[in-house]
Amino acid sequence: MLLGVFIWGISHLWANGDLASILLFGSFSLWSGLKFVTLRNNSESALVPKLKWLWRDSIAVIVGAVVYFLVFINHGQLFGVGLALN
Repeated sequence: MLLGVFIWGISHLWANGDLASILLFGSFSLWSGLKFVTLRNNSESALVPKLKWLWRDSIAVIVGAVVYFLVFINHGQLFGVGLALN
């Protein structure tokens, strides 16, 4: 999740260069990048995945993919800037 927020923030920083975008997307990218590094270095609490949680992860992936697809298709109507699909 944090890596996705980082990639999302960096991609929006790349596309938008105004001050408001730098503050918004830069703060999200900085927070998620720092959190990703600090959580990755915390190897003391290594969690062992359990199979009974597999269905929850599957549902999260499916719902996330559907939401991503809907935002991808309707990005222009939602945010006023269409995606360049060339």
